[in-house]
Amino acid sequence: MFVGRVEAAKGIFYLIEAFSKLKDYDVQLTIVGGIDTKDKQILKDISENNNIIYEGIKQKSEMNRVYQEADVYIMASLFEGFSLSLFEAMASGIPIIATRNSVADGIIQNYKEGFVIDAASTEDIKEKIIWFYENKDKISTMGKEARKLSEKYTWENYKYNLINQINKV
Repeated sequence: MFVGRVEAAKGIFYLIEAFSKLKDYDVQLTIVGGIDTKDKQILKDISENNNIIYEGIKQKSEMNRVYQEADVYIMASLFEGFSLSLFEAMASGIPIIATRNSVADGIIQNYKEGFVIDAASTEDIKEKIIWFYENKDKISTMGKEARKLSEKYTWENYKYNLINQINKV
């Protein structure tokens, strides 16, 4: 699954292209988030792939269900800071595929909580999706590790770390 603004900066074209190459596999990409209706190319690319489902924008109250229905969370962003959806997915017990150009590069360990891949790499996305497809038995364990990792990033810990950094300055 992908959660976020559905736009080029989020790597959506690479994600869609990767899934268009996975038609021989029983995999589906669920996209949750807003699309600028002026961006006809994204809408066209999604509609042309029968293994991609666009669910649109969801209310916060619906997101727990949305995450629970997913096996893997993908953040294909070309650049990203501290992504809330990444941590929501981890807290939901979902393994991660995320790009190096994000906070994931400093926290996700390959084969433990998920994978960190190169940005703008359709091939990396495809390769990791196939890995999860062929190693379904690892999804639960990696999801539990992702959940455990997310527990380090609570608002209380954030506050504590922020205060410590301010005090150092």
